[in-house]
Amino acid sequence: MKTFTIAGYSNLNGRVKLRVATGTVARRTSVLKSSGHTDINLIELPQPMTRPEAMAYVEAQFAGVELFKSKVAAPASVTATSDLEVEFTPEADSVEA
Repeated sequence: MKTFTIAGYSNLNGRVKLRVATGTVARRTSVLKSSGHTDINLIELPQPMTRPEAMAYVEAQFAGVELFKSKVAAPASVTATSDLEVEFTPEADSVEA
């Protein structure tokens, strides 16, 4: 099962999505900024996690952040652990844009 070391969220054209990746927060932030993302908030995970584990961890860390609470959406293929929902997009080179 694929695991990730970075998770968080960003806003692209008014759509806030959960982001998971491997590598460093600084590098991933740079890639997202160069692609036009705003409101980027990424953290290093305490250990490598699967997507559902990373989603639960991010929900716990950012549950009080209004942007995250009000804008994040989830596909039917991912089960949210609370009323927050998270959207995952297809990966390119094992990271999400």
